[in-house]
Amino acid sequence: MRKIFLWIALLIMIFAVGCVKAETGVVTIQKNMDSDHVKSFDKLHLGELNEYQYILPKNEQLRGDIVVELYEDGVKQNNTTSLSLGWDKNEQRSGNFGMGILENPEGEPGLILYSPSSTLRSSNLKATKWTDLSIRGWQDGPGEKELTLEPGESYVLGAYKGTTSNETRNYVLSDETELEEMLNSHEIVLLLKISLSEQQQS
Repeated sequence: MRKIFLWIALLIMIFAVGCVKAETGVVTIQKNMDSDHVKSFDKLHLGELNEYQYILPKNEQLRGDIVVELYEDGVKQNNTTSLSLGWDKNEQRSGNFGMGILENPEGEPGLILYSPSSTLRSSNLKATKWTDLSIRGWQDGPGEKELTLEPGESYVLGAYKGTTSNETRNYVLSDETELEEMLNSHEIVLLLKISLSEQQQS
């Protein structure tokens, strides 16, 4: 009987936490570790794809802006790629978005950025050192942890970084000092960022 009581109490606590999230207007994002898109990308050896799941609170009008910034030798380039996510009160409460690097053995890779409502492809990843990179790959920001978003804040979800040297390491992407060090120690860096804002009600 005591075990049953403890299980009921635990379920009530979990339900209460879920209700608090919905009522306080919190948006959560988490890496989609079981994405069919990622599996297909890997199976076809197309390059690197990372997908994220989002959950929206009820009765909120929010706007999400997904941005991919390109840095070369620590300098931000002009060909930043972005995709906006606009949610009305009656729209889908959850969904997926992602960023992919389409490998090109003969030159610069392509970029794909997608969401439930739209897909944006860009081949403007022009940088002189793509073919010279000896090490390149993806690093997650929050990893498998659930990330809570607040309006007015910007978050780094991940980085695709490349270097001509023979060594690299992982960085704490939420730390400004670590982020700056990564940008300055790699010839090429792509940052996947998201920010959240409240939409004006008409």
